[in-house]
Amino acid sequence: MDPRYTVTFNRKDFERYSSLYPDILIYFWVNWTQLAWKDFRVQKLNVICKADFSQIADQVDSGTAKEHTYIHRQGDTKGNAKSSFLLDIRTFQKVALLPG
Repeated sequence: MDPRYTVTFNRKDFERYSSLYPDILIYFWVNWTQLAWKDFRVQKLNVICKADFSQIADQVDSGTAKEHTYIHRQGDTKGNAKSSFLLDIRTFQKVALLPG
């Protein structure tokens, strides 16, 4: 997945929202500055996108949203999510493209 357009959504939150708030809207405010690690770079992006929770659920249920497991959280006892789904914000509605 292109990291410039990828956000994470915790499995723990997904399961909670599925049972308690299946009709909500989820907003993502992505404000990447120039990121670099070794030879890899991610260009700036400052955008707000929204998705019906059902869109996210469809991606999770179909396997389109890949799941990432946090290796160092498997024994976590503080309540942190042990995995997250990777979502492409380009599949959601753009609300605003912000300067910066």
